[in-house]
Amino acid sequence: MEQITKHTILNITTALILILAVFTYNYLTTQQIKTEIASNISRIDTNIVQTKQELTAQATNLKMYVDDKNQQLEQSTTTRLTTIENKLNIAKKEQQEGLKKISGRIEEVQQESNQKISEFEDQIKTIKIKNKDFSSIIQDILKTVVTIRTNKGVGSGAIIDTKGYIVTNFHVLDGATQASVRTYDGKPYPITIIGSEKNTDLAVIKIQPTTNLKSLDFETARINVGDKVIAVGNPAGLEFSVTEGIISSTERTGENGVKYIQTDVSINPGNSGGPLVNIKSKIVGINTMKKENMEGLGFAIHADVVKQITDQIIQKYEETQN
Repeated sequence: MEQITKHTILNITTALILILAVFTYNYLTTQQIKTEIASNISRIDTNIVQTKQELTAQATNLKMYVDDKNQQLEQSTTTRLTTIENKLNIAKKEQQEGLKKISGRIEEVQQESNQKISEFEDQIKTIKIKNKDFSSIIQDILKTVVTIRTNKGVGSGAIIDTKGYIVTNFHVLDGATQASVRTYDGKPYPITIIGSEKNTDLAVIKIQPTTNLKSLDFETARINVGDKVIAVGNPAGLEFSVTEGIISSTERTGENGVKYIQTDVSINPGNSGGPLVNIKSKIVGINTMKKENMEGLGFAIHADVVKQITDQIIQKYEETQN
């Protein structure tokens, strides 16, 4: 009995030892596993942190790369747009300059055409008159001439603007206290003296027309010796008389330095201030004097001088009216 008991105790003890050993082994194994798991978790956390940092860095680099590319693209696009805009502006400017040149050329052609037509018309008119005489235009010319009566005497004048501006000689009005104008249709008009130039013996007066006036232009083309001309005026008070002749010299300079045209047209007292007109119905001069005791030797102030002086007087007057 006692031996059985000892044997049983021994078995139990052995079993307990085995159980304890197994428990201890399991415990140690569990702790080792826990340690390994904790270590693995720690490594995983570290890897996660590293990975997160790497991803963050890559994301930052990617953003910087994208921003840089966007900036480059934006700069490139801006540069291209600027280049395109500059090219468009240059093209537009060239187009405008081209159109301006074309317009200018068209205007030049138009002016040249108008000038050619005017010259052609003048040539036709000249041919007609050369073949005949001044009779075809004399009525129109007479309508541009006026009689100027003062308390000193009688003179003539030429209407040079439909506004009522009239050119005459300074000496026709000099010293007069009363003056009036009578047009070809017989209408009388009071006058306003606009201005005068004693050295050239020119004066400009103005009337207030109640009807449409005809006027004469100045000859701006070359004036030639031998050209036919007529003097229109009021010699000896004989209103609206016409005398015909030719130009004897295109330039005679007087003692006063003024340029004159010499003509063989009869110029008598009363013709002063009247126009010397060519076959184109243009003023080549303003009749002013004749040599005493000489026939066929009359003088008219050159159209170039008359136009210059009258333009200055009228411009100055109109500036004071504005």
